[in-house]
Amino acid sequence: MINVIILSILNGLLYGVGPSVLQVFPLAVVMYIIVFISACHITLHLIPRVPRLLKLLPTHISGAPRTLQPNADATADLRRALAKLEVELKEERRAHSKTKEFQAASQEQLRRASVTIEELKAENQELQTKIQNLETKTQEQEAELVDARDTVTDYPLLAFAARFLQSDVRLLKHENKQLKSQNKTLDTKTKDLRDELLVVKREKRKAEHQLHTRIRTLENDNRALQRGLDSANHYIATNREVDIVERAKLRMQAEEALMQIKANERQMAKREDGLDAVVTAARSSLERELAKRTHIISNLELAVSNHRGYEESLRQRNDDLRQRNRDLRLRHNVLLRKLAIDAVTLSRLTMALKERHEPALSFPSSSNNTVAAQAGVTS
Repeated sequence: MINVIILSILNGLLYGVGPSVLQVFPLAVVMYIIVFISACHITLHLIPRVPRLLKLLPTHISGAPRTLQPNADATADLRRALAKLEVELKEERRAHSKTKEFQAASQEQLRRASVTIEELKAENQELQTKIQNLETKTQEQEAELVDARDTVTDYPLLAFAARFLQSDVRLLKHENKQLKSQNKTLDTKTKDLRDELLVVKREKRKAEHQLHTRIRTLENDNRALQRGLDSANHYIATNREVDIVERAKLRMQAEEALMQIKANERQMAKREDGLDAVVTAARSSLERELAKRTHIISNLELAVSNHRGYEESLRQRNDDLRQRNRDLRLRHNVLLRKLAIDAVTLSRLTMALKERHEPALSFPSSSNNTVAAQAGVTS
């Protein structure tokens, strides 16, 4: 009946107003006016029927259908229903306040987690600066680092690896200091041996100079004696016509001169033999000392070359450690992002559960361990 009335009114208005009204007013305005008039008509049509509709409206109270009657039982039921609604409203408000408190606590926890993450980033930066100064690492530590990188699936393991790296850094620094001190001692020993070798060479040159000087002196004496002998022979040859006595005297003098020359030659030979023996002994001792020092220097040079090779291998291992540290930092960043995503997801799920009046979720054991590990690393 109502639909028929509304349709008749709409048809009458649409076809009765004519095109002139539609040209002045838009179609939407005309439709709004028609709908408003129809609503007013329907309301006026339904007002006399409201009491009859209230009598016919069934309700289900206490599991049995009843009609609304203006009696005390219905009023009491309504009051109880209103009281129950008020209690539920209060509980809803308390749940809403608890949800706000939990949201505040979650935000505080996220803020602390972000602060802890920043501190961990700073600490990782410090570890990077420390690791850049390293120059050594053993094969066992490389295997342990490879195992640690393969087995790192949680943040506590990453924190343990960071602490392990710190201990390794301290050990490597100590070993580097020891190697530097050993290198210094080797340098000082090498310098001392070189100084001793220079002293031995100077002594050898001095002994050779003295030997050559003595040889030149003996050669000069020999030449002087030879000149005396030549002069004596010349004197004997030029004075053959001298008397026999003079010849005998000259012969005796010549023989004495010859004996003196022979004695001088024997003495010079003895001196030369003694000097040759002394020079040979000194030369052999110096050669043995020089061979010994040369062997020591060659050993030291071999040790220095081995030390340089060891330092090169240590540098290579240090580069490998830097690469592994970069991999660990990347893994650390991935875990931190995963932790942040899990925290945000957990907070959203907790809010949704609070709105649905369900028990809130709690952090898993791995997250608690992660927070504990963050606190330990921060301390």
